[in-house]
Amino acid sequence: MEEKRIRPRLDDPLYQVEEYVPEFLPNGKPDLAKITFFLQNLAFDHVKKLGLGEDYQREKSFLYVVCRMRGVFLNPIHPGEKLTGVTYTLTPNLIDMTRYAYLLNEKDEPVFFLTSLWILLDPKTRRIKPARFYRDDLLKILPQVKEKKKI
Repeated sequence: MEEKRIRPRLDDPLYQVEEYVPEFLPNGKPDLAKITFFLQNLAFDHVKKLGLGEDYQREKSFLYVVCRMRGVFLNPIHPGEKLTGVTYTLTPNLIDMTRYAYLLNEKDEPVFFLTSLWILLDPKTRRIKPARFYRDDLLKILPQVKEKKKI
């Protein structure tokens, strides 16, 4: 039986992967705000790498807006531990898209999982813009993107 791989290859365009050393609060807990900031920046880096960044937003007249995030700690995070951040997108629905991100420890065990819901917002009307065009363009770039993906 083939082993499930949760640390993707660095050259796989479906994913964005980067190393991360978390910061801790004075009470000894990981700084959740900085973890989510790191993972969302990783997601924006992935969007840029795919050619769907700022120029694409201007061309199609929309803004990415993260409207909901949910994070879950799965295993302890230790001070000074080097983690690997991984993010990928799912195929957009009619008006929104879901992006997953997670942190792996040095043993390739998941320690944190983040789900974020993104919408496309028209900057002139401030209304939600249908994501069909984005879905079609994304599938041209990454036809292997699936509706649902499990880690």
